[in-house]
Amino acid sequence: MERVTIIRKKPKVTKADFFSRSSAEQILRGKTEIIASDDLVSRIETLDVEKEALVIRLNNHGLIPAEMYPTVDGARDFTGRTFASRKFMKHGDLVTLEEVTDKQLMAYVQEKQGMHVAFRKRAFDGYLDKMKPIAGYGFSPVTRNSIDKPVIGRNDELRHVPLVECVNAAFMLYYWYHSPAQVDVQAIRYHHWKKFVGQYRRLKMDGLQATVVIPSRTKNKPRHKVHLGYVPMYDNDFARVLPFSIKSVHQCDVVDYARGLNFEISDQPFERMYFDAHSIFSYFALATSFYQRSKNKKLEGSQGEKINFQREEAIYHAMRRNSPFALPTESQMQYNYKLLNNVVIEALTSKGDEKAFYPLNIAEREILNWGRVFKRGHYATFFADARKPIANYQLF
Repeated sequence: MERVTIIRKKPKVTKADFFSRSSAEQILRGKTEIIASDDLVSRIETLDVEKEALVIRLNNHGLIPAEMYPTVDGARDFTGRTFASRKFMKHGDLVTLEEVTDKQLMAYVQEKQGMHVAFRKRAFDGYLDKMKPIAGYGFSPVTRNSIDKPVIGRNDELRHVPLVECVNAAFMLYYWYHSPAQVDVQAIRYHHWKKFVGQYRRLKMDGLQATVVIPSRTKNKPRHKVHLGYVPMYDNDFARVLPFSIKSVHQCDVVDYARGLNFEISDQPFERMYFDAHSIFSYFALATSFYQRSKNKKLEGSQGEKINFQREEAIYHAMRRNSPFALPTESQMQYNYKLLNNVVIEALTSKGDEKAFYPLNIAEREILNWGRVFKRGHYATFFADARKPIANYQLF
């Protein structure tokens, strides 16, 4: 196992800055309250972080669609906001990327439109100027032109990536770029030398399998072991196919719930592979490990072989270029910082006959992230410029 320190700098932020939830009382304390029920995105964007707080006042079901709330005695129970949030994130509508065969994808490649990010841009911008509750974006493995089977792997489940999980992963990247935290990376079936012809070809075609062990965002909690598969290593035609078949396996409450392992909230069959912040962060931590190996000129391989540093850096860029995960821009991160620290929603209490203020839950933040995508477009929201790393974002 190879231990990789993401960055060796004195911490600029604490875990509490990003990973502790503020109560509604803490959000509103000492700030001017602005009540709004429409044009929420623009109002949030212009909030003064230190002086203002937005109170969202809508109908009883708020931002989450009414059909996501439980039914009691034949009527919707709008006090079940937590239930509605979970059900929405599991079964809500997705922005689905175009499904393609291998021949169709190669045609896109010839037109310089075959990158995963190009598919995301087309899908995201297809909803411009619309406001619809969306629970994430989804994509399916590329299928063979002759038979309806995946080109890579056997799992044809729809991959489900919520934007709020991409944002949470970006916050994790920001924190660990500015902390001494360590990430362990263990690459499986990984070798560079072409004399191992079969293995080399397999890596080109099926990508890398790796295990990434990351710290928990919660103090004194055990670390998460994340298994990744079909990770693109080489910037070739296979690297255009692999991101659509990306897979991740690990255990945590969010993934267990999404997979229906701990609490089923509906009889609908589950046909989605849910990617949470742990999986997304692990992908970029793995990419960063290759980049840091390329900069460590004294590093040797496990059997004493010399490392091809230029190729190590090329793998990093191949993973970034072909990533299936949408990283937020600086302005989108600032927007999300406000969602966490400057916005509350008025909702029914458990008693059902009165309302109170609550911080936004995960479904409400997901819906408001898509609201900004629909208003500002893909490029301004979830097309992070590699020339400005997340570590250099100004969030406060």
